[in-house]
Amino acid sequence: MGGPDRAIGCTLMHTVMTTKGISRSVLLRSDRFSLFAENVPVPIEGIEVVPTSNRSSSLDSAADLPPLADEETFLRGLVEEYRRDRFHEWLRQDKQVERYAIEWQGGDPRIDYTASIARCNQWSYDRLARTYHDAWKDAVDRNAVTRFARQLTARGRILDAGCGVGIYVKALLDEGFDVVGADFSAAMLKLARQWVPSAKLARMDVLNPSVQEQSFDGIWFKAVLLHIPRQVAPMVLDRLRRLLKPGGILYVSVQRGLGCELRPEGRVFFYYQDDEIRQLFRNSWFEIVESWTGEVRKSATGRDVVKHWMDYIVKPH
Repeated sequence: MGGPDRAIGCTLMHTVMTTKGISRSVLLRSDRFSLFAENVPVPIEGIEVVPTSNRSSSLDSAADLPPLADEETFLRGLVEEYRRDRFHEWLRQDKQVERYAIEWQGGDPRIDYTASIARCNQWSYDRLARTYHDAWKDAVDRNAVTRFARQLTARGRILDAGCGVGIYVKALLDEGFDVVGADFSAAMLKLARQWVPSAKLARMDVLNPSVQEQSFDGIWFKAVLLHIPRQVAPMVLDRLRRLLKPGGILYVSVQRGLGCELRPEGRVFFYYQDDEIRQLFRNSWFEIVESWTGEVRKSATGRDVVKHWMDYIVKPH
């Protein structure tokens, strides 16, 4: 059951990376929407891609831009959430100012896509920290930890990038590794400090890791890539690759699925198919050492849903 079209006057802006590493900004302008319900998508009317002035000269037309399915889903979710006519008033509320990166130009909002995804996830995890801790503290994926540890002959230094409440910081410390946990959620790190008092913890954004290159023998990146816009994923993997010492390995887990989802609690998820994630690793100069799949029927928010996970251990080549 969809709602009526309505005038919005909202621009979504983000920066994407080509496979050649070219950065460019594009605008996704939405003047009219068709709403959707029960996660059944309805085509959005009035969507157009508008290149900005700093667009790379090597891109000749809008056809060179990547598919916009994720952005359209994000916009649908944003509009579906407020379900009221006074969209601009809604965007000016403190909650939305915290959750979205918004600039106002001539009375109309311009929303930075990539920055808003990060804010949505940080805002949500700050509020979910205790619930997340209670749900997952006794649910360590021992299979993944064992496989990861087996690939490292020496118990060296490990970065748990996106460590959350420290569940895997503790698990990897128990394996004898020198572990540094990093996360962008202050509330998550506060609980991690209580959960693992001796841990080395730092507040850090994986889009801009504030550590020296070639600092780690391994990087643990569990359930983090799925919160990063897929257009930015190659850049993130490149930066993680640079943090690895020669011979280092990276562990990544994502959920199998299609497109993206703006969940009711505010988190944004990006889903992958196996062939898509394998191509991403190839494009990012990683080779797969080991991969496996699994299912988990558990959710920090109490949703009764089966999650299909895909796990990978990769190394630079």
